[in-house]
Parts: sequence; C-alpha cells; structure tokens
Amino acid sequence: MNVSEETVNSSTMKNTKSALYKFLSEIRMEKYHDTMSLNGFDDINLLISQTKSGHGINDKQLKEAGINKPGDRAKILLRLQEKAGNFIFPVPREVYYICQSENYKNDRNIKKLNDWLKALKIEIYLDNFVKNGYHSIELMLLQSESKNPINDEILRDELGINKIGHRSRIINKLLEEAKSLNNKLKTSMLVMGNVLTDKICDCMIY
Repeated sequence: MNVSEETVNSSTMKNTKSALYKFLSEIRMEKYHDTMSLNGFDDINLLISQTKSGHGINDKQLKEAGINKPGDRAKILLRLQEKAGNFIFPVPREVYYICQSENYKNDRNIKKLNDWLKALKIEIYLDNFVKNGYHSIELMLLQSESKNPINDEILRDELGINKIGHRSRIINKLLEEAKSLNNKLKTSMLVMGNVLTDKICDCMIY
C-alpha cells in the first residue's frame, strides 16, 4: 500500500468514526463509541441502510459486543430505526431521556415510570429498570412496538425479575399501551398533515 492509499484509508476511517460518534452523541450514548467501533459497528451509514432494509443489527448483537444495559441498547436501536425512516411519526423526546441525578426518584420521567409500575403493583422493580437504562415509560413502550421488544428473557436475566407472573404483567401491559401510544402518534401526524395542507391551500393564488 502506498502513502496515498494510506492517507485515503486514514481519512475514511476518521470520517466514519466521526459520523458514528455524532450519531451516538445525539442520544448521549457516545460512551459506547469505542465498544461499537472495535466490534465492527463502525460505519453508521451502513448500519442505518441495513436497518432501513430490515436486516439491521439487533439487541443480541449489541449485548455480545459489550453493551450490557438493555435500555441503552434499546435507545441505540430505536435511533437507528428513526434515522432509517422506519417510524411514520416523530419519536417522543422522552424515549432517549437519561436521568443523571443520583436522587432520581424526584425526576419527572422516573416518577412517571414509577407510577406505571405502581399501577401494576410492582413498583419494587423501579431500581431494576433505572439501573438498566430505562429512564422513561416512553422508551419501554416504543421498544415494545419495535423489532427488538422487551421480552421475557431481558426481564428475567438482565433486570432480575424472577416471578413469571410479574414479567407477564409487564409485557402484556406494555403491548396494550404501546399500540395505544402509536395510534395516538399516528393520528397526531395525520392531523398535522391536514392542518399543513389546509394552510398551503389557503395561501395558494389561483
């Protein structure tokens, strides 16, 4: 390999790394840049393209690469789907929310998550969710409707929820509310589209 080729390859690697870092930093997941890069997930444009085609990376692969928190893996995978245009509605900003306060029980989004668990009479698991990267109910709901949903294995092996009935309670409620949330988001997009169309028509001169 000559000097010119080395320069080109070095420049390409630098640009690819920058794109990956930028992607991760948008959702405050930049700490996983080296982990993803070292495991071959270094071309973000390719990852987005593969996600768009339906053959993108999955939760199991990110876990194998060393991203141990299931909530963090969910954020990365959902952002890939968003960038690929797989959602026909704007993703709520709470999906990528990260609480950085040690006294997180006073956090608005954490309180909302705790209230959700309370309604199921399993608020004892709040710490399990927060410590594993789940800082909003919106993240859990959108993940449940994605290609990498929260499943029984994640709840049991990673979140430490050992009771079968409690895991079933969580999954069933997530599926129920996820459909409702997505229908609401889709409806809001249709309303916004109709309003925009009306405004365009009002401004047209015939």
